[in-house]
Amino acid sequence: MNATTFFTYGAQRWLAGWLDITAISVVMVTDLLIIFGGGIIQLVVQHLGELEDCVTSTQHLHHHCTQLPKENS
Repeated sequence: MNATTFFTYGAQRWLAGWLDITAISVVMVTDLLIIFGGGIIQLVVQHLGELEDCVTSTQHLHHHCTQLPKENS
């Protein structure tokens, strides 16, 4: 085995090691964000539900104020 082959294999092993470390780091950070960010997602979903209720109530009020026929007195 000559020096060129030795350095090539060494560079490949070094690159493979750093690629594995980078992939593990990305997966760990993503997992931690999902685990600790779960409360935030739950809060956003809850507020979106409340917002939908408010919009529906406003639409009903607008419909009753503008499109219902008026009574004759």
